[in-house]
Amino acid sequence: VGNITAKPPKMERLISTTIYSGRRTAFGIVGAGLLGQIEIACKLVEKYHTCSGVSKSAGVVAGGTGCKLIPYPNRSSTIIFADVTIPSGIETEANVCVRLGSANWRSVGVLGIKRPPVGNAQMYHVSSQTALLELVKGEPFYVKMTGSAPLLGLDMVKIVHASAVCGGTDTLADAVIGGTGTNINVNNIAGFDRGIDSGGQQVKLCIWTYGNSGYTQDGGARWSVVAPLVTNFYPRTTSINMTTKFAVTGRGLATASQNAIAYISVGVGCSVSGSKDQLISTDGMLGKHAQMSAAFLTSGLHTVCL
Repeated sequence: VGNITAKPPKMERLISTTIYSGRRTAFGIVGAGLLGQIEIACKLVEKYHTCSGVSKSAGVVAGGTGCKLIPYPNRSSTIIFADVTIPSGIETEANVCVRLGSANWRSVGVLGIKRPPVGNAQMYHVSSQTALLELVKGEPFYVKMTGSAPLLGLDMVKIVHASAVCGGTDTLADAVIGGTGTNINVNNIAGFDRGIDSGGQQVKLCIWTYGNSGYTQDGGARWSVVAPLVTNFYPRTTSINMTTKFAVTGRGLATASQNAIAYISVGVGCSVSGSKDQLISTDGMLGKHAQMSAAFLTSGLHTVCL
């Protein structure tokens, strides 16, 4: 009928060019005969270190000896996956070395190992989970890295005045009150549960990627920090000589770091000479809902100010 030529398995080149340190990841290798019974091994060594020899540890990148080859999902004989975990903070280039059976190691290409990108941060309200265009003094919020690969809790973000320069690894340097460097968790979120106080100045974000030399600025976004405010309260009428509970809604009301006081004065206009009534949180100190109890001794119009 004809002749058949049987060739040994081989691995030729990489499909992927980059992986990220600090997580389990995989990259593809193209070859032929990759579903055979012959043992296939892999390791990652520094770019300027050769694959030659039979040692599995010479010049190896940290974590590179843990490289394991697994079949492509559709059982392809021409593509195989290499599964590996490189420790956090490593950024380098590595030769991908492979070995078929007892043969010597050889390179199938150079793989870039990078720290995960951290950036495209946005601030969100804790309860409504909506993006914030401005911050309210003392109101809790969280920062989310919307464009980053999943992180491992080693990277940090801090909040500084807009005029400050990001740099160094000091979590306190230039941070506004409440904006100290905070870890970004595995869900790419950093929580600021006590809110911040910038003294009325705009703020920006500085991000420190684990392994880098220091904090760097995240884009050009700026946020204003405003004073707590009331948007509504109920009821709007009451009787004299009777203590009434009022439901108050707004921003930054009665939070973990904000002691909100309502001043009630007779007539139009705010004054601190009237009665003082403490706002009590009714939403777990998230700052949007509170109540106050007040008694009015005279009839007529009264002004309530925060």
